[in-house]
Amino acid sequence: MRGSAWQQAQRTETLLGVFAHPDDESFGPGGTLARYAAQGAVHVIIATDGIAGSVEDPSHLTTHATLAQARAGELSNAAVALGVTSIWSLPIVTAACAAHPTTNTPTPSSAGR
Repeated sequence: MRGSAWQQAQRTETLLGVFAHPDDESFGPGGTLARYAAQGAVHVIIATDGIAGSVEDPSHLTTHATLAQARAGELSNAAVALGVTSIWSLPIVTAACAAHPTTNTPTPSSAGR
């Protein structure tokens, strides 16, 4: 039995999106997050602070700390636009990842092992 219409109306769906970098929630899955946010709760976890990212015009950002702050602001604005219920940021600093020697892409650092 599916329950009454009232019971079905009271049911809220919840979606959790987990992403590596600020802006990953917008590029690609942004429409999906917005769709589900309109139907229920959408929570987003961002693993890194975006400090190792890049910008088209570097004159707007002079330090990595400023870049991380800019990414946090962009993430907040995107979350509002998408209807995201909450954002959780993990304390993983992108700079803690060492570049892969062949591809120059970040890989988890072995420091401290």
